Amino acid sequence: MKFHFEHIGPIDAADLDLGDLTVIAGRNNTGKTYLVYTIYGFLRTWASNWRRPLADRLVDRLGDFLRSEVGGRIEIERSDIEHLRRRTLEWAASRFSEESISQIFSSPSTAFADAHLSVELADKLPSNAKRFSLARADEFRVAAQYGEETVELELCAAHAINRYSAAGLALAVVFPDVPRPFVLSAERFGIALFYKELDFTKSRLVEMLQQIDDQNMQPESRRPRRPGGLSTPLLIVDRIASRYAMPVKDNVDFTRNIENILHQDSEFVGDKLHEEIRNLMSGYYTSANGVIRFKSRARKRRAFDIPLHIASSSARGLSDLYFYLRHVASRNDILFIDEPEAHLDTANQVMLARVISRLVAAGLKVLVSTHSDYLIKEINNLVMLHHLRGEGGLSRELGYGADEGIHSERIRAYVAEKNTLKPCIVDRYGIDAPVFDETIDRINRVSDKLASAVADTE
Repeated sequence: MKFHFEHIGPIDAADLDLGDLTVIAGRNNTGKTYLVYTIYGFLRTWASNWRRPLADRLVDRLGDFLRSEVGGRIEIERSDIEHLRRRTLEWAASRFSEESISQIFSSPSTAFADAHLSVELADKLPSNAKRFSLARADEFRVAAQYGEETVELELCAAHAINRYSAAGLALAVVFPDVPRPFVLSAERFGIALFYKELDFTKSRLVEMLQQIDDQNMQPESRRPRRPGGLSTPLLIVDRIASRYAMPVKDNVDFTRNIENILHQDSEFVGDKLHEEIRNLMSGYYTSANGVIRFKSRARKRRAFDIPLHIASSSARGLSDLYFYLRHVASRNDILFIDEPEAHLDTANQVMLARVISRLVAAGLKVLVSTHSDYLIKEINNLVMLHHLRGEGGLSRELGYGADEGIHSERIRAYVAEKNTLKPCIVDRYGIDAPVFDETIDRINRVSDKLASAVADTE
């Protein structure tokens, strides 16, 4: 997907083309998080906000076919669906800009009055007779085969499908390639500490609302009239509810819900991607009785098993990623990581770059915003490693596995500066991100001069 941003946070105007791995680098307060949250918000609200209106906007014969037929086949010209994709995406991006950007950031609409997002799909519909299918228990199954000139739909259903389900199916058929997002916000470290307190706040809100109801049941003469009394639910919500951006709220909800997902496996269980986090942290995570715990892999006296809130900040920051990869992740998801290097030492930043490369190789799309030169440098090493695929001896000598590496064509990279995004050159040597090189060159020059001056005093 390609995104065009206007007047979002510090960003005046910028363009971004999502790759399998997308990197946004830059200094603090340059707009990286604003862009990450905006893309996440659009994908996050894609189906939930627009499904019902899409029922009216998607091609009539597709909607009618899905709603009225209990079974059958239909062929539609690819050009018709391509046109639908374009029109529907334009409409959804326009509605998102008008109604949702401020909500993503839990801000007044005036703060984003001029904000605008445009979206287009970089690729056309799948081809080469690729098939897509979607089923819900015994209710229905729809399959689409994307040929060179037509798309053939086949529907099997136990009964006529309602309008809402038909819209969802039409959305899946016309947009089979829109990824499902998952986000790790920069606030994830605090969430592991305070999600219990947030639950307490939620419970306290319910108690206060009940208190209002009790007061309203009393005779008017006995109702409290003191200043600041619990007069309206809106007043209480305004007092208690903190303003969190949608990605932070989603992080909180995911952490609260971990115990309910432990019975399910992600599509990557066989790839053992969660084991990458286990190896990185030399430990793993469990959850029981509402408490998330971090357990070391060490044995005997060096072993420990502690609640997550007293674990290291690095362990807290990667806990949701572990549970996501172990229990939730699906192929063609897009994973957003804001500052993946935060609270990691330099060696672990390098290791996390290798983990991210393996996630991409397994089928996840990943978008990261980063300040880390170490992360970028290791991605560059992995690009060069891929270019030298035939040099197995060198890979082993340098400590890499035979299957490690990432193709430069799968990467898109940008530097956020001067109120825009500047695309980076990505070639067989990796990402050219001068924002870090300039700082490193400067500090090296200063160090050399100071060292020389100290030597002259001897």
